[in-house]
Amino acid sequence: MNNIVPVAPNSFADLQMIPLQREVPRSTPLEEILAAVYRQRMVIAACVSVCLILAVIISLALPRQYTAQASVQLDQQTPQVMPAADQLDPQPSIQDADRFLQT
Repeated sequence: MNNIVPVAPNSFADLQMIPLQREVPRSTPLEEILAAVYRQRMVIAACVSVCLILAVIISLALPRQYTAQASVQLDQQTPQVMPAADQLDPQPSIQDADRFLQT
């Protein structure tokens, strides 16, 4: 932006340009964004309100649906009070696969 401003002329042909006496403060991009958000605050508030009201209406209108899923694995071995050192971490076998039940 230049620093020249027009002087009030007596006629249009006498228009003269003189240097501006003060420095025009420049705004940062963040200040411009915040100013734009502030100018449009009513539009933003209206959009947020409409979306919130629609979400509440939709959540109340939909039927309640509850789903759950569980699995049970049965261990047929009898517990040992003091297992051997090699049996501290039991390994699953293929024969036990049919004992895994889905409910």
